[in-house]
Amino acid sequence: MRAAKEAHAHAIYPGHGFLSENAGLASRHQKVVELAPAPNLDPALRDQICADAVRFARHIGYSTAGTVEFLLGQDGRYVFIEMNPRSQVEHTVTEEVTNVDLVFSQMRIAAGETLASQMHLET
Repeated sequence: MRAAKEAHAHAIYPGHGFLSENAGLASRHQKVVELAPAPNLDPALRDQICADAVRFARHIGYSTAGTVEFLLGQDGRYVFIEMNPRSQVEHTVTEEVTNVDLVFSQMRIAAGETLASQMHLET
């Protein structure tokens, strides 16, 4: 906060880094490497999980960036565990895979644009 004041920042975005995590998961070294898409996950199962995440978001009327998390068992079945209605620290991995600037996209959604109207600009 002191650095922001000294730099005369107009705003602080707490959606990633130490402000959002507050030394949480990342600081406890629970995640060492982030790989995307998951290299061992069957593409058909990945598609099914992604479709369920989209279906969940639509069901609750969610229209901006967020993370829907599932737990995958050794038997190939998966269950919903939580949704984080914000960008997570790992959002940069998603940006690399999808070629979409998620933070900028969220700001455009807040300004009234739809995600569909943005997609042609991101390619």
